[in-house]
Amino acid sequence: MAVPDPNDIKADRQLLLELLLGAWPRSFTGAQLYRQMLNVGESGYEKSHFVRDLTYLLGKGYIEVSHPKLHKHLTSAEKYFRLTTKGSEIAQKIIEDPALEV
Repeated sequence: MAVPDPNDIKADRQLLLELLLGAWPRSFTGAQLYRQMLNVGESGYEKSHFVRDLTYLLGKGYIEVSHPKLHKHLTSAEKYFRLTTKGSEIAQKIIEDPALEV
């Protein structure tokens, strides 16, 4: 397995934020988000990359799980994710995160 290009990782994470921004204030299941990424992103986007990107965006506080207590035992494909205020500002480029700049 080839090591992903850091610019591809940044672009994928930015695209996830933009997809959620376009649907705000609604949330998507992980499965819905992954399908959207396959439709608009690179053809080589793997599920492991998706989980890595979700984990990163959750850790930075850019996205959150809707109703986390209800989704505690669900997989990432079944959980609902939504953009946070901070994530919205990053997606709209109001504030910058150098780790997401391509």
